[in-house]
Amino acid sequence: MDAIKDLVVNTLHKNIEDIPWMPAGPGMEYRQIHSDEESGINVAQMRAQPFATTGFHRHEGMVLGITTRGAWSHDPSDYCYKPGSFIAEPKEVHRFFNGPDVSEVFFIAGPGDMVPCDEDGNDIPREE
Repeated sequence: MDAIKDLVVNTLHKNIEDIPWMPAGPGMEYRQIHSDEESGINVAQMRAQPFATTGFHRHEGMVLGITTRGAWSHDPSDYCYKPGSFIAEPKEVHRFFNGPDVSEVFFIAGPGDMVPCDEDGNDIPREE
């Protein structure tokens, strides 16, 4: 029984409403909910305004997403990721296209970074 008590005592708890939204590009905001340096895992919530989009990018590690509001996709003609949708993003080059309403998505990512790419799928070097 002590093992269960220890799990409850050691549980990390945050009220995400206390975490501010930060700008993440035109029409996009995010809030960093959790970051674990040791494992490289990050949890963030992203909010996108109607028809906002990201640039081309790829991920070095896994990215899992759960949509809680709105509709979006990796395809600009079909906003199929709606509330209740779970996705596992590809490691190949892609981009985020938001639908006609505000969308909110929780992403669990890592280890590894998001790498910006050009329209031909080539990595864009980071400034040192």
